[in-house]
Amino acid sequence: MNLDNVISRIRQACPIFGTRVAGAAEFSALSANAKVVVPAAFVIPMDDQAGEQESGNRYRQALTDRIAVVVVLDNTDDPRGQASSRSVHALRAELWRALLLWPPGPEYDGLMYEGGRGLRMDAARLYYQFEFSAESEIGVEDTAQPGMKEALPHLAS
Repeated sequence: MNLDNVISRIRQACPIFGTRVAGAAEFSALSANAKVVVPAAFVIPMDDQAGEQESGNRYRQALTDRIAVVVVLDNTDDPRGQASSRSVHALRAELWRALLLWPPGPEYDGLMYEGGRGLRMDAARLYYQFEFSAESEIGVEDTAQPGMKEALPHLAS
């Protein structure tokens, strides 16, 4: 899944983040000491899951791509995290309005919500991860077959 499309969508549809939406390869890449203006969001690729090959004479296989949106919230007013955790509910609703059923590319169905969880909390920030997925299909055009057909010799008539 093209994370740039998701980042652009969140920037457009979730004004609370402004331009403070970026990508990261994984959560561990987000340093706890980084000077991030909050609230901010990071879009992170997760796993993809392939279904069974569904066709006997073609290639057709369902593919589910998963992403995470990690939000970083201010936690300085309440080291226990109660105040910032209230913001999680409001941000979830905003992300739902921006992403649910929105297709992240022409090959995808709309995004679906898979759940969320707290990742890390310290005296300054709360990190919370929301997970989404979208389905697409791997078809014969995505395989080596088209190139193999072109490489075959032409039959003389």
